[in-house]
Amino acid sequence: MSMVEERQASAQASGWPLPAGVRADLLTQLQKAEGQVRGINRMVAEDRYCVDVLMQVEATRKALRTVAGILILTQIEQSVCRGGRGLANRKKQAGR
Repeated sequence: MSMVEERQASAQASGWPLPAGVRADLLTQLQKAEGQVRGINRMVAEDRYCVDVLMQVEATRKALRTVAGILILTQIEQSVCRGGRGLANRKKQAGR
């Protein structure tokens, strides 16, 4: 089994892939962050005012924190629904 196949099998065993609605929310947030990073890149290339660049950096950080929050909450919800089996399986695979 290839490394990619192992990762996919592990993800499926732990309750992933993500539910469609969650995936859509994540993709929206990631696209927002991606656009902000492109904007930051452009602002730096144009030698824009530091405070303006920093405001975009903070907006990007907020979008990424939102992504992290969605992932964490989804993992917690799925672990509770499975009675913690996903975490137990990962620990078992890691040899803990």
